[in-house]
Amino acid sequence: MSRLTMSLKFAAAAALPLLLVGVVVQRDIDTRWDQMAVHLDQLGAERRARDTEREAAYGDTVDGPAWPHLEFALNEMKRVWDTMPIHNFDAVEAKTPEERAERDALLAELEPAFEALHRGAHARDASTGVDLSDGSLEDAGALPMAWYLSNFAVAKAQSQIERGEDLAGVDTLLDTMQLGRDLVTASSLVEEMMGLALLANEYLLQWLAGGGADQMSDEAKERWLDGMDRIHASIPAQSPAMAGELERFLRGLRRTVEPEASQVSWMSNQDWHGPSRGPGLAYQFSWRAAAADLMDRAPDLVRRGEAAYGLSGVATMEALESLQAEMEADDNPLIGHFGRYLVITGRSRIYCMARFDFLRHALAVHLGLDVELPGDPWGRGVRVEVDGDRVRVWTPSGEGDGALDVTVGMAK
Repeated sequence: MSRLTMSLKFAAAAALPLLLVGVVVQRDIDTRWDQMAVHLDQLGAERRARDTEREAAYGDTVDGPAWPHLEFALNEMKRVWDTMPIHNFDAVEAKTPEERAERDALLAELEPAFEALHRGAHARDASTGVDLSDGSLEDAGALPMAWYLSNFAVAKAQSQIERGEDLAGVDTLLDTMQLGRDLVTASSLVEEMMGLALLANEYLLQWLAGGGADQMSDEAKERWLDGMDRIHASIPAQSPAMAGELERFLRGLRRTVEPEASQVSWMSNQDWHGPSRGPGLAYQFSWRAAAADLMDRAPDLVRRGEAAYGLSGVATMEALESLQAEMEADDNPLIGHFGRYLVITGRSRIYCMARFDFLRHALAVHLGLDVELPGDPWGRGVRVEVDGDRVRVWTPSGEGDGALDVTVGMAK
């Protein structure tokens, strides 16, 4: 037997166990991949079974789904937005008679959208129509219109209050806040992020800081505060979007199957080491194995993220930051990527809810109510300053923190 023949036989004998191990590992990967589909179906069933009913912030609650009305309102907003010669929100800042006339003409064109927004805000079932089944969020295309509609709703409330219709103006503000509430309690992070922006609209806060609501009566203030309190009480402490995002994210991975790094923008910037657990080198380069590893471990990570909301503001921030550091240090880059989604949205949720609470507190001070100070997510202490008809609720911010500073100017 030649030396070459013997070498080949030895090589074949040595390779056979490795081949068998590879077959076993690949079979395990395929099994876990199939199990992931079952787990995703369970997540989807739990999401669809979630109670999405809520009461209106004011007035009567009507049985039926809110989303058909809200979808119509968003599409109307898009129709008007697409026909505007200049895309801006000058209507919210109208000061001169000429500017206000242009604003009111635009608001009249948007009236069908506002009417649909009102109907949606009073419908009992607040589930949204965004489909998570394939992970694409293709149904979320109209969501940016929610922010546009909220801005113009602020302009409409301004116009109503200027005409002495302060109760109607408050109702308009509560309608758009209810839309924000419904998105905050939806099942994907993109919906939650959009809803958070609507709860304490930037243009609304700018207008209030300048004393724009001086003509608001105590009756209107009480109605507004009561409505905001109702909205606040209907927002769960734990974000349902975390579990929904896990489902959407993993369904997207299953649709992609085995992508090249160039197909996933964030993946090309990662060192692919494979998940921290799993038998053999096959896990180092298997997209399916990494996705299955995320499916196995992420529910616990989601529960830990949700549990952070039950803590005080500072402890919540610390818990989220610790979770993010742990997930980003993991060998599986999918764990780190998903962790960044959770924590970025978590910080936004804490910040925006605090801003909403600061607004509620300022309004309560205007009404002379004795209420507890809102929580401070930064741990630096909430300050309340009253100067004439201006109430400022704020907390010092540090490097990298959002500035929580709400001033409400109203005639007392």
